[in-house]
Amino acid sequence: MIATFAAAVREEGAPHLDLLRLDPVEPDDKSIRAFQIRIHRGRFRALVIVKDRAEVMLVGPFRQGSSEEPCRAIRTSEVADLDRSLDEPLEGLLADLIEASCAK
Repeated sequence: MIATFAAAVREEGAPHLDLLRLDPVEPDDKSIRAFQIRIHRGRFRALVIVKDRAEVMLVGPFRQGSSEEPCRAIRTSEVADLDRSLDEPLEGLLADLIEASCAK
């Protein structure tokens, strides 16, 4: 999704928005049965945490060093629904991260 976003903003003439960075997948800081992906732009961060009980947490955006909030839980009963369930919330998280990091 980040690669698609980056290509779209470059194509539309806004390459400065392609400053999102995605860290490698790693174990979650708070749960042994979850993993997380960190997305960052400048001093702002967002987290995508995938838990073993069919739940994905979207955290942020938040400024580095401040509390990790807001949090939004997305539950899905089937893995097949996961992509459909996450498309819009993930796009919203990325848009919020860009907006927060561009605000003065």
